[in-house]
Amino acid sequence: MKDSRTYYHRNLPHWHPPGAAIFLTCRLYGSLPANVIEQLKEAQKLVVREIEKASRSAEKIAELKLNQHKKLFAKLDAILDKA
Repeated sequence: MKDSRTYYHRNLPHWHPPGAAIFLTCRLYGSLPANVIEQLKEAQKLVVREIEKASRSAEKIAELKLNQHKKLFAKLDAILDKA
């Protein structure tokens, strides 16, 4: 019998949307200097604070979270591209 679940959790979460391509980014442990990781953590903290301060509707907060996530991802991706 075919398993129809699209999301499940073992050691790591797994999400398999039917008919969709999956994009995966990985890096080796230690491939980023500690100061870069610290900068990314600080940027993430600022994003969390900004979202917490936002007194908007749930829809606007979800949109803000998505936009901020995209910015952080782009920052990390640019750092990895420089390596």
